[in-house]
Amino acid sequence: MTLALGFPNRFSNASLSGVGWTTGLPLSYLGTRQLSQVARAISTVASFYASFSSATEAGMIGLAGHNLSTAGDWRVRGFSSDPRPTYEANFTQGQLPSGWTCTRSGATATYFGSDGLLKTAAADTARITHDPATRECLGLLVEASAVNALTYARDGTNAAWSKTGMSAPTLSATGIDGVANTATRLASTAINAKCSHTHSVGGTPYVFSVWLRRVSGTGAIKISADNFATTSTVTLTSAWQRFEISSSSGAGVVGIQIDTSGDVIEFDYAQCELGSVATSPILTTSSTVTRNADSIANTGMSALNAATGALVMTGQLLRRPTAQTSAATLAFTTPSASVSFESSGNLTAIYSNSGTQCSISTGGLANGAAYGCAFSWAANDYRFAVNGSQGTADTSGTVGSTAGSQLTLGAGSQLAHIVKSVKLYAAAKANADLNALASATDSEHVAAYDSGWVDAWPADWVSGTTAEERSGVRGVAILNPASAQTYQYWRFDLTDTANTAGYVQLGRVFMGTNWRPDRGAATGATLGYESRSTTTEADDGAEYHTERRGPRVARFNIEAQTQDEAMRKVLEMQRQLGSTGEVLFQWDTSDTLYQPARTFLGRLRSLSPLTAINSNLWSASFEIKELL
Repeated sequence: MTLALGFPNRFSNASLSGVGWTTGLPLSYLGTRQLSQVARAISTVASFYASFSSATEAGMIGLAGHNLSTAGDWRVRGFSSDPRPTYEANFTQGQLPSGWTCTRSGATATYFGSDGLLKTAAADTARITHDPATRECLGLLVEASAVNALTYARDGTNAAWSKTGMSAPTLSATGIDGVANTATRLASTAINAKCSHTHSVGGTPYVFSVWLRRVSGTGAIKISADNFATTSTVTLTSAWQRFEISSSSGAGVVGIQIDTSGDVIEFDYAQCELGSVATSPILTTSSTVTRNADSIANTGMSALNAATGALVMTGQLLRRPTAQTSAATLAFTTPSASVSFESSGNLTAIYSNSGTQCSISTGGLANGAAYGCAFSWAANDYRFAVNGSQGTADTSGTVGSTAGSQLTLGAGSQLAHIVKSVKLYAAAKANADLNALASATDSEHVAAYDSGWVDAWPADWVSGTTAEERSGVRGVAILNPASAQTYQYWRFDLTDTANTAGYVQLGRVFMGTNWRPDRGAATGATLGYESRSTTTEADDGAEYHTERRGPRVARFNIEAQTQDEAMRKVLEMQRQLGSTGEVLFQWDTSDTLYQPARTFLGRLRSLSPLTAINSNLWSASFEIKELL
């Protein structure tokens, strides 16, 4: 048994910052001693920074009062220099961050909600979209304008759809929006049955897309964008899936083919549009419909200076543009810094100040690829990286000196992309940090210390206990670095997409010295729950109980300590903490099966004097009560 005691809790001195935390339960609540006063994120993925006035030691780190499930993970990083952005927006937390507005004049648009169903956003309303299968929040959907050239996109019963070899279609299916009797059911009565639609999309290439699912049968299902001159076989299940096929033939007819007589399928939101990749579903009835382009802007960027800085953006490229189009533009009073997408899949960083001062391209992304890009600028020093790889630096060019005014996220020339996050920094970035920031999965500075992802609950405990045994256990997610880490700046990340509450929260963070006594607790150490419930007995003997949660209490002796350990650890702990300061108690650092039951954040209930065994050896008694 290797007993560990963490003290003092230096986290009380931290300055906290981060985006995506609720107004009513802010990050500042992590500075309070009451574990019931939690800081709550707005989603199941969250992060925050903790900065100190000077480098601060962390030999033992713990998350107390958290709601992370058995699938939750957390991560801690320490930094030698300040990694905090001047401004940060995270679009993967289910809502549009404060300060942003959307312009999509006069047109609704669709996206997928957190329930996996298709939703319709009103005009001038931003779309935070989700994966319809996994329900993961993907981020802010930003698309160029598009036209669905097919009428009656959901209604195959209409004469606009030609049917051969099938019984009369019915508008009897529950659609991808979860609404009954809105999608079409097709039942074949002959081999190679077809349901097709003539269009006039107005150019090439164009793409036909349609949502399909199987009701019965096992035969092949095909889609075509060139009047069935060529087809693509698609694999259907009982769940809605979107399939697409592009064409440059200009044949003007798209459709669905059911190869086997008797098979039954359903379709929804059929679409034909210019380009080679489908965009978000566009609803039509008796006429074609245009979805106007998105433009998302934040006008509160006045704290930034044009002379030196960095723009970092992460996301996913859904569809390359047909011509260069700006995806993010930071507009100062005179100059501007922007990142554009090219038809090649490259991203290009441009700084304009009385003319173009730099234009750096790199990337070569395919449709559907995730991206992270970082653009750093200073006088005669422009650098740009995409997915960790830098383009050719530009070492000649002037910069402006005015404060920033607006950041705009947009799309044109058939571009479609999802923006996950945007960060702005007031200083240019060194190459190593620039490459690290230009990551699609983890956009952050190079860390001096990185714990990696750690299970919130030990895997042995999860597999070795039942759900009933785990219910109500107040565990502390604990991290014991191999050696003490000392940094001024720290970042904490939490992820728990399986959390049924829909958010993650914390009551308290512990960060202190890890003391592992040379000798563990002596024989006779005790650990148990202490009841705080009360019982009232009525005259007839009936008992009435007031249930109150009880704390864990550990009592133990540490014997035969050296004088150095007794003076510098035990006596110093009593001096610093008294009977009110926090101590993180861990019964056995090597234990992973019972660790949650035997680890808690507490205080010294009583201060027992050291007992001298001889001139060099001492013993000490401890009583540690869990904080509730």
